[in-house]
Amino acid sequence: MSLLAGKTAVITGGSSGIGLATGRRFIDEGATVVVMGRRAPELEAALTILGPNATAVRGDVTVAADLQRLHDIVAATGKGLDIVFANAGIMEIAALGEISQAHFDLLFGTNVKGVVLTVEALLRLLNDGGSIVLNASVAADRGRIDTSVYAASKAALRSFARTLANELATRAIRVNTVNPSATDTPGLTGQADNDSVETVNDFKSLRSRGIPLGRLAQPEEVANAVVFLASDLSSFTTGASVPVDGGYNQIWSIIIIIPSFSDLVSYRCALSCGQAGCLTLCHPRVVSYSSFLQPRVGASQQNEPTHRLFTRTATSDSSQ
Repeated sequence: MSLLAGKTAVITGGSSGIGLATGRRFIDEGATVVVMGRRAPELEAALTILGPNATAVRGDVTVAADLQRLHDIVAATGKGLDIVFANAGIMEIAALGEISQAHFDLLFGTNVKGVVLTVEALLRLLNDGGSIVLNASVAADRGRIDTSVYAASKAALRSFARTLANELATRAIRVNTVNPSATDTPGLTGQADNDSVETVNDFKSLRSRGIPLGRLAQPEEVANAVVFLASDLSSFTTGASVPVDGGYNQIWSIIIIIPSFSDLVSYRCALSCGQAGCLTLCHPRVVSYSSFLQPRVGASQQNEPTHRLFTRTATSDSSQ
């Protein structure tokens, strides 16, 4: 029997990336899905992929009127709601000393307020025994440079999920977070300096290097975890955070400073290594990382920081 047969699900940020992959998996498992996204072309493309068991709602999770419209569309089905996957989010970086009110408001507005208001808008439709899944991130635990506000917004979701799980326990509604590492989505590639194939491939390669399994997550792999949390397979799991990170936050690592380019690099190394050449023995990829950080052609070493991993804002109708 299908895991989600007869269930109704809402997915915000459902037109691409993790949200779209999750919509496909939900439908494969028998659910009817309502996807919400901000951009009409992507929503239309998503409906073509998802088929007749999906409905699209164009809207922004930070706009109360859009969430009310989402509520009304779900309520009109008369079936209530069984699953909420609050996936919409945004990524933008800013170093300490460069954090503006606009930067803070953008990230906390979408990643925190948008999630809280989504849950609030749909809460009365949720059937007892339902499931709420929030898309958080491994960033909440990493302390990576330039990501303090983004990481804090994702940490807030972890806290919100635990409290909400406690408040909804009497209705047997489970609340959990899924915590992906870097995932191969349009939201991720949108963070690269430009859209050239070479730059995007270099960026993906760089983002893969700190992951023990040596590659990015695929949206379908994150979607599989969301299906688990949405279904009765996780019937005794609530208030939990499920990592989908290739070991990124699970395997011990250390932070060192590389004097040659004075940047922080996280690398895995055998604890027994006590030789002077531990850096190259245990993490030879640092050499290519250092090469990647060399000034780009035409870049000013004084005015353009070439050591940043990404420079552009990634909007997501998928979070990663």
